[in-house]
Amino acid sequence: MIAIIAILAAMLAPVAVAARKAVDNSIASRTGKQLFTAVAIYMTDSDDTYPVAMYTGPDRFLVLWFGHQTAPHEFDRQAGIISPYIKGFLQADPTHHARPYLGDGTGFGYNYGFLGSDFSMTGDYSHWPDCWNPASNSMLAFPSQVVTFATSGYFNAPWIPNGDGQMYDFGFIDPPSGWNGNPNVDFRHWDQRKIDTVNHKVTTTGRAVTVFADGHLKSLHETEIQDANFRRDGEEIR
Repeated sequence: MIAIIAILAAMLAPVAVAARKAVDNSIASRTGKQLFTAVAIYMTDSDDTYPVAMYTGPDRFLVLWFGHQTAPHEFDRQAGIISPYIKGFLQADPTHHARPYLGDGTGFGYNYGFLGSDFSMTGDYSHWPDCWNPASNSMLAFPSQVVTFATSGYFNAPWIPNGDGQMYDFGFIDPPSGWNGNPNVDFRHWDQRKIDTVNHKVTTTGRAVTVFADGHLKSLHETEIQDANFRRDGEEIR
């Protein structure tokens, strides 16, 4: 009897793991959809313009899309730029395990350089961290292909000065050309990242929950995301 139970447990274990991963993906997708809805409502009140990613408030602390900084690595999530359009708190992605840094704990990042500002278009960071010239929907050549939010995180790689090999909460995402072998879009669903300390590269066969400007969501592999998915004027991806 014990042997039979052991065999059944071994057979059912992979099924249970797959079911847990599917539930986690569903929870993250729901949070991503809520983020899109909040931004869409914000835009109806703001001349169809995306929220700026962040700016320096009168108190000299940062006001970000997700919250108002109150101390280093601490944020009031009820006082962010899109917070009035979110009822309560967003549920965190259950697969997001990270130290406090520059995020709200949900595990999602915003396309700050092309939608929440024009930093990535102009290359002018002289007024950092104050974001200027956010995009409007009319500027997007292909809204169904432009990433608005995605699961995110900052891996403080051991080959970086002061790198401790830990993952940190990070509310912003860059296109692949800005990853330098260390994506801040976090492909943590369905698999784990692999750290190549010899070649200084982070790879994964996992997937990222990705929210697009027309409201649809996709679970994408690292190879399925291109620079054009971030740009306002990106070429059509076929």
